[in-house]
Amino acid sequence: MSGLEIDIARSDLHFEVDNDLLIIKVKKGVGESSSTLSPYYLSALKIQIDTLKRSEQELLPHPIQSYADEMLRCRNIVDREYLKAENVLSSAHSWEDIAIQQAISDVRQAIVEYNAAIDKARKAYNMTQIVGDPHCVLVSSNGNEFGDIGWRTTLKGSVTLGVLGIVDISDKVREWKWERISGESPDEINGDLLWNQKHQHHNQRDIDLVVGDDIPLYTPICSFRLTATLPDRVVVGEYLITLTNG
Repeated sequence: MSGLEIDIARSDLHFEVDNDLLIIKVKKGVGESSSTLSPYYLSALKIQIDTLKRSEQELLPHPIQSYADEMLRCRNIVDREYLKAENVLSSAHSWEDIAIQQAISDVRQAIVEYNAAIDKARKAYNMTQIVGDPHCVLVSSNGNEFGDIGWRTTLKGSVTLGVLGIVDISDKVREWKWERISGESPDEINGDLLWNQKHQHHNQRDIDLVVGDDIPLYTPICSFRLTATLPDRVVVGEYLITLTNG
């Protein structure tokens, strides 16, 4: 893509997907009438974001997940510019050369920025970030703020490698152990000991929690700790839950 030269005054862009690759072609002699151009442009400019994801993975040494900031930024740029070009080219006004040229220029600039961001990301993400030390991450199905009795959530733990958390090795965990920490008063400590004892054999990566049962109703904050035992090490993750009525 980076080596493509386009004569904006005489050429036009055409996009095709072949074997999950985005192919950009140049079509000569465009500029006659709106009736012939409109269907062509509307089909050519509708490039889906999943196609860009696949192209992104082809260019990178390792498949970076879509939530990586640089990837998300450049995909948003491309998506926005394609939509802008489509709106310009499908509007009611006549197909003047300046409108066609501007749309092609927008698309071309989006491709340039996309390639620049891909190149930057490829240099920034090294092997240490991708396959570094393992760590345990906890996510909640219902956020971390709870109010009344009966509110519930499911915590789920994962063990991933590196800063980006791309490589999931949860299947290598030999044992999952849950603990609750709700406070430092004697009653809170005793309550936590009872909860921990009750769940000591819950050898699962996910657990259901209910306010008033698992989550103490009159404690402002309550954290749940998950210890994951791997063949060669132990990693610990923790999730903090806030009670809005505490």
